[in-house]
Amino acid sequence: MPRSGAAGFSPQRLQDARERAGMSQAELSRKTGAPRSDISKYEAGQAAPQPPRLAVLARVLGVPAASLLEAPGDGESLAQVRAAAGLTQAGLASRAGIGLKRYELAETGRRPLSETDIARFAAAVGMPAQRVRAAHGRDVARARVRNAAAANGAADSGPPEPGTPAGSGIRG
Repeated sequence: MPRSGAAGFSPQRLQDARERAGMSQAELSRKTGAPRSDISKYEAGQAAPQPPRLAVLARVLGVPAASLLEAPGDGESLAQVRAAAGLTQAGLASRAGIGLKRYELAETGRRPLSETDIARFAAAVGMPAQRVRAAHGRDVARARVRNAAAANGAADSGPPEPGTPAGSGIRG
């Protein structure tokens, strides 16, 4: 699935919510203003809606946007909290009164958030600070795992074996 849509979007949850609401894809398309082909792609897992469209889909279906998302096994991320609020990164940064780059780094776990930042983000998404804090904590932990894996990968590759051309990727 493309990574540009709402983090954790679940095609099956959208389809289930649409069917529970008794709507066809065409009717959901008409009521949301989204092209019917987009609805079809969302349900087929070929695309994911952007957070603002996710919010519209959820509103029309009468469900919380978070119900159309699926958290990873270790819990939701800050990106999913943002998507559940129907906000883009730029939208959340603006609402929280911080720079976009600062928010992007926080969402990827590369920048710790102060309690003031957490309170601002929580107010911007309309969710408890505890939920934002926990999601960001998971993002930071995931970033540490990625960084450790990258460091181990670099250490594992090591210098080429004697007699092997440097940079060839060929190991003895």
